[in-house]
Amino acid sequence: MKKFVFKFQSVLDHKKHIEEKLKDELSELNHKLKDQERLLDLLRCRLLESQCNWLEDNSENSNAGTAMCYQQYFLDLQIRINQEEELRKRIQEVVDVKRGEYIEAQKERMTIEKIEQKEQREYLYNVERAEQQMIDQTAASGFIRQHRN
Repeated sequence: MKKFVFKFQSVLDHKKHIEEKLKDELSELNHKLKDQERLLDLLRCRLLESQCNWLEDNSENSNAGTAMCYQQYFLDLQIRINQEEELRKRIQEVVDVKRGEYIEAQKERMTIEKIEQKEQREYLYNVERAEQQMIDQTAASGFIRQHRN
């Protein structure tokens, strides 16, 4: 009996390739998102530390020039935090879109795999039926030969 051949194997292989590519892209985007979140945490910590340092320095020295420098630094740091937060939001949106594409690719692959499994079950059923028919024919011809003699 000939071997089972899935007629959509090339489509299944292509769907697996697409899914793997999307998985890699999603992983890379998740790493970018985590890096961006780490950067934001670092900037927020730096702002907090700087504000604490300013409060300590301000209580000892009330120099207007130093206070203005600190305030400008805080403002610049807050602007940078806001920009990085916007970038994080954009990366998150891209991650969400890519995750949706990945899930859709998984569904497509799984659908084709279910078709393959169904066809394979049908193939095995037909093979077993053909083998049973051969056994029945062999038994019937043996029975006929015995009763002829």
